[in-house]
Order: sequence, then structure tokens, then C-alpha cells
Amino acid sequence: MSKKIKYPPGYDPFWGDGEPYSQVDLTRQVRIIGPDISREFYYITADINPGTYDLLAANAKKLPQPVVTDFLKNSDFVSLEKGYEWVLYAREILGDEDTEKMLREAANKVITLHKIVLPLIK
Repeated sequence: MSKKIKYPPGYDPFWGDGEPYSQVDLTRQVRIIGPDISREFYYITADINPGTYDLLAANAKKLPQPVVTDFLKNSDFVSLEKGYEWVLYAREILGDEDTEKMLREAANKVITLHKIVLPLIK
């Protein structure tokens, strides 16, 4: 787990005017060997606001859900602007359907974290 981050005065650690705001990103990597494309990999990451991380870390013993444990264990603090980067998927994908499915799954994991955090904010 990362250490506690100090916030500057007036900083909203949830990024969403009292509600957690986060985002899911998709990066497509095309690997080329010689004159040919060999494979394509997709990386799905989430930028999670620092406030969500802080509340989940502070309450981790009371929140044994696998998604919370995975997020706390596998995310890294990047900056106040980018928050915690959580790599959800990094793999070769064979079609658009797989990509869409993984994006939905990643978004649902972030939504689950937000649903857990919302009552803790109040």
C-alpha cells in the first residue's frame, strides 16, 4: 500500500465535487517485427482518485471484497492529477467484442469501488 498523500489546501481528493470521479483508459499496442505486424495488445487501466484510495485503505480490514484488495494491492500513486493507476488488463485480444467486454468489466470494477466509498464519504 502507498503512503498517505498530503493534499494542498482546497484540493478535492475525490475529483467530483463530493462524489468519486475516476476514469478507465484503453491503450492499443501494435507490435511489429521486421516489415510485419506481429500482434496487438490491449492495456486497460483506471485512474482512481486519491480520496477513494485513502478511504478504502483506511477501511481495508472491514472491506474484504476481492475488488478492494486487488485495487489496494495493485495500484500505484502517480500524481494528484492522475491519482492511482490500476492496471486491470494487459493482454492480446482477438477481436472488438473481447475489448468491449473487458472495458465494461473494468468500468464495473471502478463503479463497485465508488459504491463502496460513497457511504464512507458522508
